[in-house]
Amino acid sequence: MSFSIIRSISLFMIIAGLLFSCTDSNQLETKSGLKVDLIRKGGETTPIKNGVATLNLKFKTEDGRLLFDSEKRGGAVAVRITDEDKGLLDEVVDILKVGDSVFFKIPAEDLFEKTYGLDLPDSIERGTPLLFNLGVDNTYTMMIYEAMMEERNEQKMDEWKAIAEKQLKADIAEIDKRLNSEGKEYIKLESGVRMIVTKEGNGQKPTTGELIRTHYVGRYFSSGDIFDQSDQAEEPYRFMLGSGVISGWSLAFAELKEGTSATLYIPSGLGYGQAQYGAIPPNSILVFDVDFVRIEK
Repeated sequence: MSFSIIRSISLFMIIAGLLFSCTDSNQLETKSGLKVDLIRKGGETTPIKNGVATLNLKFKTEDGRLLFDSEKRGGAVAVRITDEDKGLLDEVVDILKVGDSVFFKIPAEDLFEKTYGLDLPDSIERGTPLLFNLGVDNTYTMMIYEAMMEERNEQKMDEWKAIAEKQLKADIAEIDKRLNSEGKEYIKLESGVRMIVTKEGNGQKPTTGELIRTHYVGRYFSSGDIFDQSDQAEEPYRFMLGSGVISGWSLAFAELKEGTSATLYIPSGLGYGQAQYGAIPPNSILVFDVDFVRIEK
């Protein structure tokens, strides 16, 4: 039976320690004759065909070079079990039950070429034995596993939203504190964007989908250093309101009249958020000096 690694599940990290607890020296044998040392005997449940098994997996070269350790990758890895055999590693999983932990050796090319369908790395010579410690943690039908992953992803999304909301509040407080301390008069948008209008334009406010032409200079709130700017000698930068730019820009320009010059203070969550974007660090509050030249017809 064949499998491919889907993703690691940190919930099963605690099982990894069972791999090295020698309580049973029995030996198993795969259908091709590979000898497998049984370190710990589990129960009677075998991995579900056309389902998913979670494995605690560690393998290294004979000279001790560690190639993979699921515990260091966040916990047990999930693999898909099918009826197709693609290598000795598949054969081993085929004879195990949930709770079993084993030790065995297989040639490196069997793992990379037959099981994973990859070229043998240049750093590993053909015929090099790989030493495996493998434990079967649990088994699931595909339906149950997919439901588990959906729930896990929803939890991660909730955690991300909570972090983002906390960061947004902190950014807004930091912006307001500085502007207030400097005695600046500024516009507060409900979204958290702050604006100082230096020249009021006489044109119309843009609507979503309209093309805007603007010059700009982008600076870091923390240092004042410039990270990006338009070329004043060329045609102003063009963007579509509501698309293709950070959300803070669309929220701000929707409140500006054509011809306005302003300074925009963009909380990180309405900029590039928690991710590194080019040279812009995560959670960066950004400041833009903009000259709203025109709405392009």
